[in-house]
Amino acid sequence: MGIVSFTFDDFPYSAAVGAADILDAHGIKGTFYLSPGLINRIIPGIEDKPSTHAEIMKVTNKGHEIGFHSRKHLRLNELGYFDVAKQMFQGSQIKKYTGRKAVSFSYPFGCTYPKRFDMIARLLGYKTTRGIDFGVNKVSDRYDLNAVAIYEHKISLKIIEALLKSLKPDEWMILYTHDVRDNFSKYGCSEFFFKQIVEMVVESQMEILALEDVVHPKKDL
Repeated sequence: MGIVSFTFDDFPYSAAVGAADILDAHGIKGTFYLSPGLINRIIPGIEDKPSTHAEIMKVTNKGHEIGFHSRKHLRLNELGYFDVAKQMFQGSQIKKYTGRKAVSFSYPFGCTYPKRFDMIARLLGYKTTRGIDFGVNKVSDRYDLNAVAIYEHKISLKIIEALLKSLKPDEWMILYTHDVRDNFSKYGCSEFFFKQIVEMVVESQMEILALEDVVHPKKDL
């Protein structure tokens, strides 16, 4: 049996509210990547309502993983080495919500070039890094992980179903999106579409885990 993970970039309000509730209804934990620079701000082209401390605590208190998405959500490939390290260094920014530092990192805009960014991630203590290259991973993979975008205007339920059916016991599929709402952006999907995918994954009997639980079970944290 393979593994499936649900992840959300930028921590949009609708993901923290609607998508989290859908996962909760099925007892599923997801990974929500937070960039402190986007807190209390409208995300142009993605969400017209900002996530606040309340939404972050809601997701945290439900037991979902909070990952790090850089400090200011900048394109890391446009920065110098030292500034990349500064953007990836979280300090206490996640710990103040969860009581511990994030172990999962998602590259803003999917930027994973050059590969030395993964070296920085390892030095900073991250257990996983995730980009946006399409594909599945080996369960043993940890860095520069592939993913499958749940963008309703670009992917169909049939494609998701085919990927699930082809997933091998030693493989890991990471699904990601941004906003989850009726008036979804080109980087998101509707609640109905998301719910259909969640139900499809549940019915597939795949193991469904947040990224931290794949690489570092909570009982050991």
